[in-house]
Amino acid sequence: TTKQAVLPENEIANLSYLQYLTIAYCDNVESLFSGIEFPVLKLLSVWCCKRLKSLPLDSKHFPALEYLRVDNCDKLELSNGHEDQNFNLRLKTIMFYSSPQLVNLPHWLQGSVNTLVSLMLDNCDNLEVLPDWLPKLTCLKVRYIADCPKLQSLPYGIHCVSALERLEIADCPELCRKYKP
Repeated sequence: TTKQAVLPENEIANLSYLQYLTIAYCDNVESLFSGIEFPVLKLLSVWCCKRLKSLPLDSKHFPALEYLRVDNCDKLELSNGHEDQNFNLRLKTIMFYSSPQLVNLPHWLQGSVNTLVSLMLDNCDNLEVLPDWLPKLTCLKVRYIADCPKLQSLPYGIHCVSALERLEIADCPELCRKYKP
């Protein structure tokens, strides 16, 4: 844990061979990794950072990132404003838990359209829609959606996800109402 609002970037930048990183219970941290490259980082887990506002992710700074977990970061805005930037991440697993700022999935997830195997969304109270490009996830095998009370529909063409092996939806009352058997 730390009481700093920004982690000491010059020290973190020296960890160029770091493969697994978890940042947890850093309640004062407001931003992470502005401009730092992690060439071999495979797993990034950020949880219980109550004031965290930004987590810039792109393939230049995280070329090997495969696993991303964001959990219980109340102020984190995952959709950054760089719509024109290329985010060709190669993520395989994405988990968003207790993410109240998440209204729709960040556009940069499209960079993992050919690599994403597992997508888990849990307790995202303000998630309203899933993007139209979601059925284009050619490798997606597992999708788990739970406790997303405002989620109203699945994207058109969801039945075309040919690799999907497991789809689990729980405690999403709007979805249940719409797709009631």
